Amino acid sequence: MSVYEAFFCTPVQEANDNTERIKTALQKRPAEFVQFLRSTLVLSVVLAVARLPIVFLAVQYDGGCNCGKPLHVWLIVEAIIALAQVPLRSGLFAYFPHPSADKFLEKSMGTLHSRASVTSKNILIVHYVWTLIGLLWSVQVSCSCVLWTCTAFVVSANIIRALTTLIVFFGSVLRPTKVVEMKYSKGCADAHHGHSSCAVCLSEWDEGESIRVLSCKHAFCSGCANEWLKVRQVCPTCMRPA
Repeated sequence: MSVYEAFFCTPVQEANDNTERIKTALQKRPAEFVQFLRSTLVLSVVLAVARLPIVFLAVQYDGGCNCGKPLHVWLIVEAIIALAQVPLRSGLFAYFPHPSADKFLEKSMGTLHSRASVTSKNILIVHYVWTLIGLLWSVQVSCSCVLWTCTAFVVSANIIRALTTLIVFFGSVLRPTKVVEMKYSKGCADAHHGHSSCAVCLSEWDEGESIRVLSCKHAFCSGCANEWLKVRQVCPTCMRPA
């Protein structure tokens, strides 16, 4: 393995509180997770490159604002921080495995905990702090110059992008498991693969007993389904994501 590949693929960060949540997302919805991640990486690179005209304006209007805040400095530093993410995000996009790849979960976790990913997260924290500074400066001054307009636009775009990313991630990739609770009826057994007993505890269901049906249509006792899904977010029969 080359040094460059190791930078993007070899894990260096220990497991944390979010590790299990990420594993669950990769197991339950690998295609959605990869699509979300790659879309986020591409958007980050595109928006970073799109800052170049703003840097040009910041240099051109250096000293042309009387608001008392060095907005041109903030814009230039903000663009530098964003552009520093371009090689990291591009490499993560290139090395993140496809959902059909062998050892997908292992490789995905390695890339997400690699030195490149850790470095990208640290730069992102700095970017958030710098955005907060820009937000405070933009609300403290009343100026209609180009630099203030650019600062307000960049700050607003950063906040909107961060909020949209969180909403999409938790609303799509980490959306709640679709489990339907129903009453068992022998006449409707075909709706859950013809099962008349639970594959976990092997007990036969009584007419009208509460059962839970996963998205794959396999059914289980309500208690068994609850306990199983606490451990693994997959169907105990077919092992598909629940």
